[in-house]
Amino acid sequence: MASGFDAMSRSYPLALSVLLMVFGAVLVLRVVISQPKSVSFSLPARVAGLSALLIVAWIVALSAGLGFVLPTLLMQGAFLYICGVRPPLVAAIYAVLITAVGYAAFVLGLGVRLPETLAPWIL
Repeated sequence: MASGFDAMSRSYPLALSVLLMVFGAVLVLRVVISQPKSVSFSLPARVAGLSALLIVAWIVALSAGLGFVLPTLLMQGAFLYICGVRPPLVAAIYAVLITAVGYAAFVLGLGVRLPETLAPWIL
């Protein structure tokens, strides 16, 4: 996604995404290596699988022109729910706050252009 930005806006999201991928890989390797053989990974594997599907759906939504706010809000709410934040209203409130902070950081703080929406009336 960052490769489509202009030269001024491209470096930060690209560097951030690479850094997050590296840290994520290191974290996964540390957990797998340090756990005793008696530990079951079925629940964490299920959560990781659902999280991967959510990220793919978010990327598809951004690419399809749904903008930043609505796909991010739905993704954050789903992440919080599958990670155990209950009740759903609390997860929704946290999702709104996380999306608002992300939007403010990128648009207002860093001046990064976010994907445009094809239907502005849905955010």
